[in-house]
Amino acid sequence: MSARVQVCALLFAATFVASAALSQPQSQNSADQRALQSLDNAYRSVVAADADPSAADKSLKFIHHVINRIARSFIEPFSVRELANYSSSAIRRYPAGTQAKDLADAAIHEMVVRLGDPYATFDERRMRRKGKRISGIGIEATILDGRLKVIAPLEGSPAQKAGVEPGDIIVEIDREEIDGLTLKEAMDRIDGPIGTEVLLRIQRKGARKLGLPVPRARFRVREVRHAMFGDIAYIRVAFFGPDTEKLLRKALGAIKKEMGGAKPSGYIIDIRNNRSLPYK
Repeated sequence: MSARVQVCALLFAATFVASAALSQPQSQNSADQRALQSLDNAYRSVVAADADPSAADKSLKFIHHVINRIARSFIEPFSVRELANYSSSAIRRYPAGTQAKDLADAAIHEMVVRLGDPYATFDERRMRRKGKRISGIGIEATILDGRLKVIAPLEGSPAQKAGVEPGDIIVEIDREEIDGLTLKEAMDRIDGPIGTEVLLRIQRKGARKLGLPVPRARFRVREVRHAMFGDIAYIRVAFFGPDTEKLLRKALGAIKKEMGGAKPSGYIIDIRNNRSLPYK
């Protein structure tokens, strides 16, 4: 998405929008439409009067887009009505004259919070700071019992090459303890200019605390890749992101082509050490 919405823990499964819409009860469709209309009214009642009309419309359409995407694709069922009501409640907290972007941010943030998923985030930051290009080291992590735990280093990332392992507990970043930090705050400390290093102090099960210098570098991780072992198709999903569904479909199409139109006798879907974004 253009605003870099990362609704991390979303596995965008195959969605058949037309058929789904036809199968919904008419009463449900009506309730959804009423909720969306209420959202539109709330938005237009507080958006800045001097806002550029096209920009204001774009922000509102973006809220609608996120609502529909979550309603269609999130692993837990959320109706359009529920999501629109969450957005409306967030928007109504703002006074008249609020900028369109702030209202969109608030509405989307409210929806993400309501998902109850610690890996779901809305992040619109630009990956630049003080004129320098910013990169990461390639780890997925979470806060567990107040500590930053590595879920997995991404394949081919600087973190993997430096020896970071799944289950590692990061206790210091550049010699500063991270107790009490949120996941976002801790991960932001890992950010830095390309070519510099971040020093991670790690507690590893069965070992002393380790000091691992990890270079920050541009790197590319293939989200989805595949291979054939005889007539068995192997598909590796390195991490879940907004394009997972598209890339998975592409891999399935490539497999079918490689098989000359025949179906493999089986599939291996490899999601070991897999979680959704965010990663750094």
